Amino acid sequence: MPSPSSGKSVLVVDDNALARSTLVKILESADFEVHDAPDAYVALYLLASGPPPNVILLDIMMPGMDGERFLDWRKGMPFGSVPVIVTTGGPMTREEATAQGCAGFLKKPFDRSELLAELSRVVGTPNPVAH
Repeated sequence: MPSPSSGKSVLVVDDNALARSTLVKILESADFEVHDAPDAYVALYLLASGPPPNVILLDIMMPGMDGERFLDWRKGMPFGSVPVIVTTGGPMTREEATAQGCAGFLKKPFDRSELLAELSRVVGTPNPVAH
């Protein structure tokens, strides 16, 4: 995982390869350092094996360990304080995400400007699409 000193490192966790690669491309084009994981198990491994990112983009609806179980697992871990932005096409609401300790929420489908605005709000990075 990249050093969090830049304030622009992101871990993308999504089982949908197309969604994941699209997020990676958008984030890299906005000068974020990006790592990605196809499921919550790989995400936990990445988080446990290196410096944590500044923020995690987490899909909620995934096979195996879903996003909600991932959120439970991360509590009490050294990376447990890393802010999480939930990305979901399911019925979860921003209020439910907040109740589970998430710092942000994006309802799928969302666009580039919504993604970058939510990242800016959560981690305080400049929003390159603010105009």
